[in-house]
Amino acid sequence: EALKYYEMSFSGKEVYPNSYWKLRTHNNAATLYMDLGLPGKAFPILISINSKYPRYIPGFINTGIYHYRMKNYHEAIAAFERILAISPDHYEALFNIGNIYLETGRLIEARNVYQKMEADNGNNPMLHYNMACVESLSGNIALAYAHLEKALSIGFSDYEAIAYNGELELLRGSPGYRNLMSRYFKMAP
Repeated sequence: EALKYYEMSFSGKEVYPNSYWKLRTHNNAATLYMDLGLPGKAFPILISINSKYPRYIPGFINTGIYHYRMKNYHEAIAAFERILAISPDHYEALFNIGNIYLETGRLIEARNVYQKMEADNGNNPMLHYNMACVESLSGNIALAYAHLEKALSIGFSDYEAIAYNGELELLRGSPGYRNLMSRYFKMAP
């Protein structure tokens, strides 16, 4: 239903109360196209938004996410960095850049981004989970353990992510891992 509305809005038949509503509607349409697995329909909309509104952060977020999903990491980072040029501490942009660095094995850069985020707002469970992944991959088991414990204590609850993510393999083999997990999850004997 939403898709029909968005497609009607592109036909020019929809009247917007102002240009911001049109911009927001088009950005929402791009999001929906990406979520529906139709990135080819999203990309031209994003290009149009970003060229007409070079300071519209949601458009660059969607562009970064588009490139991230397409594994165009260089372009994704460029889009997120455009956001940081406007808003240097933008949490979502930083988080996505850190995730790209983590996913591509650039662990020092991922750690630096995540540490900056932790200093600004250290109470994000996903941030601490990702920091545990970075430290586990780096062989820093004590730090990985501390970040995983922090993530769990502030609400991270995705057991499968912890139990099966290859990035945490070293951590899972460490002393205390099973005890930590049993404090937060019902474990089989």
